Amino acid sequence: MSLKTIFAEELIGKITDRKHLLQQGVTVLLSGGMGSGKTTLLLHLLDYLYADGREVIFWRGREIDQWHHADYRVEFRIFHHVDDRIEFECDSEIKQYYEFYPYKSIKEIIRNADREMVNVVYPPSLDWQAEYSDKNLVTIFKEYKQATVVASEDLFTTRHAFWYSFIYEMLKMRSFASLFFDEFDDIAERFAKGYKYYMISFLMNALRYFRQRKLSIYGATQVITDIDSRILGKMMFYIYMAGAKVHRESVLDQKKVKFAEPGHAFIEEKNTGNWAKFRFPSRGIITTLSVSLTRYDEKGDFEELDFEEVEEVV
Repeated sequence: MSLKTIFAEELIGKITDRKHLLQQGVTVLLSGGMGSGKTTLLLHLLDYLYADGREVIFWRGREIDQWHHADYRVEFRIFHHVDDRIEFECDSEIKQYYEFYPYKSIKEIIRNADREMVNVVYPPSLDWQAEYSDKNLVTIFKEYKQATVVASEDLFTTRHAFWYSFIYEMLKMRSFASLFFDEFDDIAERFAKGYKYYMISFLMNALRYFRQRKLSIYGATQVITDIDSRILGKMMFYIYMAGAKVHRESVLDQKKVKFAEPGHAFIEEKNTGNWAKFRFPSRGIITTLSVSLTRYDEKGDFEELDFEEVEEVV
């Protein structure tokens, strides 16, 4: 069953094909309890946009992944860091066609993303030190950190910081592109501290420009209150599944959402009062794909990262 033919066609159309007609991007947040169907619905949206063929699609790669449950016609380009070895372990064979593409920089990922494939992106296997390994993070930090001097140790980051830099590069794209991000609270968590607080400030402003730059993000989280309020304010659409907690400004009945039947969801357009209930088809049991990323050198031996020093941040 196509998303285009189910109930709530008009609102679903606004986050899929109509955005191309209007020449704009969308920001969409899915929420619901465990097993409510967040990943299933993300995959349906992925299938639909892939079949449409008018944009570049990125899927956030994770250690436990589900992209292999996309429609059997979907093909994948798997991006991983050039120094990482990637292995898949799953209960069933991956039937779709996929190819590996090692990268050295995020710019290389953006440049070589294939419109005819879903581009699954895995961050480097090791944590970063931003002042040595990623100038985008330095730029972001300098802009949003309200201090005259930034100490080097303040810029120590984890792999989640990769995605702030990735979105920084997405903003430079000149074509339709979408990022599918399960567990969106990893980069937009509420009550973030330290460097992450300032990175979320950047993310808030980045999402402000997504619409006019024809970029879209489809994020999913279990509990909407796990997301920073600054980010919630930039979401154009909310999709609620069973067990979800509605946004405080929502016109929806919390009880109806909380006890929604499996395979049913509510979509709400922010600030308009427009909402509808719809049904999405099941994909059966979605098995997980275990992804192993290991850092190695040309000889296959493990090695430490060799950072190249850049200008001190002041």
